[in-house]
Amino acid sequence: GSFKGDAGEQMRWDAMEDEYQGKKPLHLQLKRSMDHNKEVQKWAFREEDKLRRLEERLVSVSAKLDEVAAEEKRLTDLLDTFQTVTTELDSRSDALDSLVASIEDLTQDRWALEEKFRACE
Repeated sequence: GSFKGDAGEQMRWDAMEDEYQGKKPLHLQLKRSMDHNKEVQKWAFREEDKLRRLEERLVSVSAKLDEVAAEEKRLTDLLDTFQTVTTELDSRSDALDSLVASIEDLTQDRWALEEKFRACE
């Protein structure tokens, strides 16, 4: 714009000059701007949709993590029970070994008594 005047006149002059130089007139620029806004709205909607799906996935993953934590606790409890049972079995096994040893001792004593009894006959 080579025109010198107040700012409003300068803008009008520039707009006319642009139109003559093949630039789009104002109503086409406005339509282009509205089309652009529609594209931006579509993009925003798609992004919101993606965000909503991500939030749903996050809720799902969070629920799965809760399930895993519950399963882990159940397994830990089972392991504790298993260790308790194992300890109990070990102590019963020791008691059984000692009982078997006592039976063997008694059997030896009985044989010895039978030998003495036969010797007395």
